[in-house]
Amino acid sequence: MTEPQAEGRSYPGAGHPIAESLAAASALGTPLVFLCPRKSQSFASAFAELEWRLQQTKDNIYLLIDAPLGGALLADFAAAGVQTLQLFPGDSDPALLEVAPVLVPCSDAQMVLERFHSFWARGFASILTSRADPQTLHLHLRKTLYVEVPGGELCILRFHDPRVLNRIAEVLMEDQIDEVFQDAIESFIFENAGGDVQTLTRPQVVAE
Repeated sequence: MTEPQAEGRSYPGAGHPIAESLAAASALGTPLVFLCPRKSQSFASAFAELEWRLQQTKDNIYLLIDAPLGGALLADFAAAGVQTLQLFPGDSDPALLEVAPVLVPCSDAQMVLERFHSFWARGFASILTSRADPQTLHLHLRKTLYVEVPGGELCILRFHDPRVLNRIAEVLMEDQIDEVFQDAIESFIFENAGGDVQTLTRPQVVAE
């Protein structure tokens, strides 16, 4: 008789970073696999690159997480007593609050790196650096969350989704990025479609 498989671990290679990535790509319904095509690179190199970048920054570090897909990660933070800030107003419909993006202030780079395999290449979290304190950044993100498209429709900007950040990096001009970032955001750090670490940084103001 075959032993029942553990819940949530029912596919080959479950638990291995590469297998987890393939499963995430499959669940997202995308032909893109979040792995670097170069044979010499893997999640190990992405981790090392991210570790170096986070250790270089003097700014505050945050995670921005999609609540429905990142529930396990948010539960981990809650169990550790970590503060979390929902981006939807507190008086929103409870059902809406359940799917609100969540800002998580991180005390240091290690707090992110310890959870690297919990969110990297899963499509539900990005890293954000800022000189602002949590409350100031929280207010800025809440104001910036809603975007009016040319047709007049009001949409929600999914900062937490690396696929969206990749698109933003491709299509927005510097002045548009500056309008979104303003003085509150220094950079977003996320994975591109090849699994490499990518950074979208606030345009630098050049003194005349």
